Amino acid sequence: MLLGERPVRPCVERSAAEGNAPGGKAGEALCGAKRSGAKRSWGKGLTGFSGRALSLRVIFLAVALSGIAGVARADDAPPANPPDAAEKRIDVSVDADGPGATIERRANTVEGWQTTLGIPVYSATQQWEPSCVAPCRVKLDPNSTYRATGDGVAASSTFTLPSGKGAVSLHVHTRSAFLHDAGIGLTTFGAIFTVVGGVSSLYAKNITSTDAEATVRGFGLTILITGAVFLAVGLPLWLGGKSVVTAE
Repeated sequence: MLLGERPVRPCVERSAAEGNAPGGKAGEALCGAKRSGAKRSWGKGLTGFSGRALSLRVIFLAVALSGIAGVARADDAPPANPPDAAEKRIDVSVDADGPGATIERRANTVEGWQTTLGIPVYSATQQWEPSCVAPCRVKLDPNSTYRATGDGVAASSTFTLPSGKGAVSLHVHTRSAFLHDAGIGLTTFGAIFTVVGGVSSLYAKNITSTDAEATVRGFGLTILITGAVFLAVGLPLWLGGKSVVTAE
């Protein structure tokens, strides 16, 4: 008998003691039945154990996958306040020589072609959002574009914050929005009057009647001179009427 092999003979001897001949068919049948019963019992136990182990493995795998999915969703979601963006902001202090000055940041620019009365017209619209009202102190993004404006304050030219500085001081020299708008209007009408007056003066030469020529020429010269005056007054108000922002 090999080491570890279960002995079969004792089963037969116990059967003989019960009234059967040792080694007989009844003993062998009884012994075989016992062995078969033991195998079936062991098989049932093994099957139950394997089923419970498989169920535990499935549950563990499901929990692990759900945990991984939750971590993946958490990693994919962008942080609410990126630390890098906050660190790159510049501490800006703003003051102005007039009330109502507001620093605005350009949020968006919409450009495209539109049709007006069947005529294609290219338009560009800028959307601005307020950052602070002077005097104030705020942290601003150095990569954005800004301007100074406000109620009754002429808008300044656009500007960006100086790079490489942790703190910047902005000084807003305000100009009147009314005078700036008046300069735009005077310049527009001055240009129109100048063109009309010049054309009228040139056309007067072609009129044969002396009185009509003098009338048209006088009208043309009057409009031309008026347009020149409007331009002389309107251009400085328009071009020099913007608010000015200086940085330190």
